[in-house]
Amino acid sequence: MRKMPPDYMMLLLRDLEVTILNVSEEFSKLADADVEWCCEKLIKYFKILSKGKETEEPESPSEMKQALMDELLNRLEEREAAKADSHVINNPDIRLGEMMYHNYPTLYVTAFKIIQSSARFWRKEHGRKGYLKFIDHHVV
Repeated sequence: MRKMPPDYMMLLLRDLEVTILNVSEEFSKLADADVEWCCEKLIKYFKILSKGKETEEPESPSEMKQALMDELLNRLEEREAAKADSHVINNPDIRLGEMMYHNYPTLYVTAFKIIQSSARFWRKEHGRKGYLKFIDHHVV
């Protein structure tokens, strides 16, 4: 049995997974490994931002992967503008181990690690689109 993400992550994860599904409808060749690849790029990007450093947004020569990363970044911008996750930032009651989330990038690193792990798990269990099929049935 896979461990469920913490409650405070559920709405953020849902929004990101709906975005992934929307992009997969536009790009039928999108597979779990592509989602994992994009998550890895976004994890690296947000780790740098979480340290207060500047960096370029991640890029891919693949139109499909670039579209996925762009849409995920757009969705995060919308959530920030709506202050959807502001209750998590600097909240002593919400921690990742011993660490509080001091900024949005730190929260996003955790979210993309969860998605990446889930995509890897479902791909190994049910093939190249196992994760996409799983979220199609369990999200929305």
